[in-house]
Amino acid sequence: MGYFTADPKFEGYSGMVHGGIIATLLDSAMTHCLLKKGISALTGRLSIRYSCPIRVGTVVKLEARIMKRLHKVFFLQAKAFVEEKRAACAEASYMLQR
Repeated sequence: MGYFTADPKFEGYSGMVHGGIIATLLDSAMTHCLLKKGISALTGRLSIRYSCPIRVGTVVKLEARIMKRLHKVFFLQAKAFVEEKRAACAEASYMLQR
């Protein structure tokens, strides 16, 4: 789990955080989830679902977890919350790097 304050330099549409920044945050949360367990892996696929806009200046709570592993591929899920409301979620696969 981690937190991010949405700075104005990450603005897309007026007053809202750019969706690409949100995708980057979710991907980073999942990568750090793996690294925290000593797993070095690269993003293979990333799918994002946006539920509501995230306003610039708000605090975003990020959560990530490993769902499963199949051979050299890890499957993860991440969520972004603003004031306990889910703003975006992601599913991704990561390929083990050796």
